[in-house]
Amino acid sequence: MRYWLKLVLVGLSIRLVLAPFFMHTWDIGTIYESSQQFLAGQDVYAYVCQMSSLLRESTNMPFYYYGFAYLPQTLLIFAPFYSLYKLIFPVDCTMDFRAVEFTYPQLYVFLFLIKIPIILGDALVIYLLSKRNLKAALFYALNPYVLFISVFWGNFDPLVGLFLLISYLCFEDKKTFSGFFYGLSLIKMYPAVLFPLLMVKSFSNLKKLTEFLLGLLVASLPLLWYLLYLPQSFFDVMVFQGARPVNGVNIYNVVLSVQGIFFQTAVTRLASLILLVAVASITFVALKKRLPLLNSMIMLMLAYMVFAPVTNEQFLAAVIPLGLLSERFDRKLWIFPLLFSALHATYIYFCIPLFWTSLELRVLYETTHTAWIEAIGPYSAYMRYLVSLCFAFLAFRNIQEHIHHVQPQTDNQTPRARAIVE
Repeated sequence: MRYWLKLVLVGLSIRLVLAPFFMHTWDIGTIYESSQQFLAGQDVYAYVCQMSSLLRESTNMPFYYYGFAYLPQTLLIFAPFYSLYKLIFPVDCTMDFRAVEFTYPQLYVFLFLIKIPIILGDALVIYLLSKRNLKAALFYALNPYVLFISVFWGNFDPLVGLFLLISYLCFEDKKTFSGFFYGLSLIKMYPAVLFPLLMVKSFSNLKKLTEFLLGLLVASLPLLWYLLYLPQSFFDVMVFQGARPVNGVNIYNVVLSVQGIFFQTAVTRLASLILLVAVASITFVALKKRLPLLNSMIMLMLAYMVFAPVTNEQFLAAVIPLGLLSERFDRKLWIFPLLFSALHATYIYFCIPLFWTSLELRVLYETTHTAWIEAIGPYSAYMRYLVSLCFAFLAFRNIQEHIHHVQPQTDNQTPRARAIVE
């Protein structure tokens, strides 16, 4: 058996075994909720707006409901697997993820099926990396952080990483495919920082620019439908997504210790301005120095990690597949978001599907969770900020590495050759 196939099968097997038993309750609940509404013909964005209005009325504060706030392409990825789940369990046994009320064994079947797109995406990343660097593929297949995000958390940022990787590999020779997969990567909005770079890189050849934009347009057809027929609710949710208060593994994390959403909102606006300046500056430097596309994409994605007002623990999963093609990428970065999650959500939270199977285990969960919170509670905010600063420092240093350590090469090389060199 070829070594690359062994890597794919090992990575796939680990993920399939773990998938049914772990989850981030709120995020998986969002996919469950939105898939259910989408297949019933409902406007998922209108529902989020309605819940936000109820939340604001009840609190008299400018809060938003943290529901489905992604591009509609996401619905097309997960809805087929929700449909398969409903074929297996056609009887209406609705699970309430918000209230943490589940039906067994339906929950395990649902978790297994709904994570299939993410797991298959991971398998494809392992395959693509193994064709270029076997050590990088092994790193991805067994990396604790990647496994944590894809099967313990159940988040789809690894799919963003897959789409960006394919877009990069196709960029020189297959512009339409590159544009299409870049469009798919926008199921989470942060790859938008790459758009000016990719446009300028394509602009020298009108035919290739047209092909890239054509692929991007095809991938964006679901978005265009919502813009034409349901624009109000869509824009309301997207505005919230772009204006969320500072949070996550970043340099602004300390603001969370300050009470007052209005102050946090002001800092969010300042952080957004800083991000805009950073992205514009790095794009300018990358183009002026004619840096390789791989370096430039990694730098801009890391710049988002450092300067964006919201940098959730799972975002780095979108950078790792590209990063592993570069010898300059700092592979230690994954340690910090993984550690941050232990101090934020706590690892035991992701084991709820196992603990909720009996009353005794639920009591054990409550006892363990309470003991952990009491132990780290007084220090948690300081520890999270220290972790955030370490992550930001290493990520910023890695941006500098990609600027100053560039092998002599041109963007006219084939993607395979460029990947091997870097």
